[in-house]
Amino acid sequence: MKTGLSFQTVVLAVLCTCIGISSLAYGQGTAKSEDGPAIAIEETTYDLGPIPREQDKISGFVPFSNRGQSLLEITEVTGSCICFDGYFGDTRAEPGQSGVLEVVYDKNKIPGGKQRREAKIQTNDPANPVKSVYFSFQIDRTAEEEEKWQLRNDITTLKNDLRLVRSDLRKILTELAAIKRSPSGDQKKPVVCKIDTKNSPYMGPENAPVTIVEYSDFQCPYCIREYPKIQQVLKEFPNQVKFVFKHYPLAFHKKAPAVHAATELAFREKGNDAFWKMHDMIIKNPKKLDAKQLQGYAEQLGLDTAQFSQTLEDQKKVDALLAPDKASAGVCKVRGTPSVYVNGLKMTNRKIEGYRARINEILNAGKKKAIKRPGK
Repeated sequence: MKTGLSFQTVVLAVLCTCIGISSLAYGQGTAKSEDGPAIAIEETTYDLGPIPREQDKISGFVPFSNRGQSLLEITEVTGSCICFDGYFGDTRAEPGQSGVLEVVYDKNKIPGGKQRREAKIQTNDPANPVKSVYFSFQIDRTAEEEEKWQLRNDITTLKNDLRLVRSDLRKILTELAAIKRSPSGDQKKPVVCKIDTKNSPYMGPENAPVTIVEYSDFQCPYCIREYPKIQQVLKEFPNQVKFVFKHYPLAFHKKAPAVHAATELAFREKGNDAFWKMHDMIIKNPKKLDAKQLQGYAEQLGLDTAQFSQTLEDQKKVDALLAPDKASAGVCKVRGTPSVYVNGLKMTNRKIEGYRARINEILNAGKKKAIKRPGK
């Protein structure tokens, strides 16, 4: 989103020129380019202080200069949350010239209290294709105002979840209609999906005859409701069932990828127990999914907090952690959460009775196979 400069942007640009911004020292991590552009940003953290109550937008201004030998271009600016509302100002600078970039956030999409947001500035500087800057600020609301804000946020989340459920229902109804139109005996056999569970967190016996796999999303309320049923099943079949967790954060749940990455980091560093401990911490407080809360969970589990924080702030690293499960979900044509598979067959009846019936069907089939004599 690129428009003309605001009055504030122009004023800041003039001030920066007056104090000699063109002679800024190279920003942290900036390397000089021989003949290409080279972005210099003196500060990477900006404290915006308390945001006025009547102000709906939060603007942070980033002065920069081009210390290279050719035209510098800012090609894109992105934010890590749905509160990111675009950018304005200068996006080009000739060699030796400076500019000011304005990064905007929507206050109405941010909870109250002290906050910190990252913006990633993408440029054509070969040495620094992406530069991160951070804005700290305080949003003051009364308890009543914050409660109303949370309620509006919950309503938005529920609307998105409802939209997904409606989409799934339409697909199911279409499939049912197709089955009804098919001649008797011509119905398709259930498709069994082969799911690799070797490197995923699990509960129960490793070599159990029954494996339940769930593609889950920590921001999905239906996944949270599914977990007690899974626990009940494991309690009823302690020696026969293994439960495997797969990450599948939905696209419209903006906090979910970082939360899933946090649990995956716990699993890779300290194994199953650490994963399930963090898993349980998260679902006990499903509304508290900010970076500070996740960092607190990591500290409680004794994880490498520096590496933990660094990974969660890097979207590419987060995506890489979740990529295997995303690929697996693609093979199984997962489109929503929770999607549960029992020995590869997707569950359509996820009531406790449905789980029991499917599990007993598998166990009874195994018994018949075991007692069948050769040649019979």
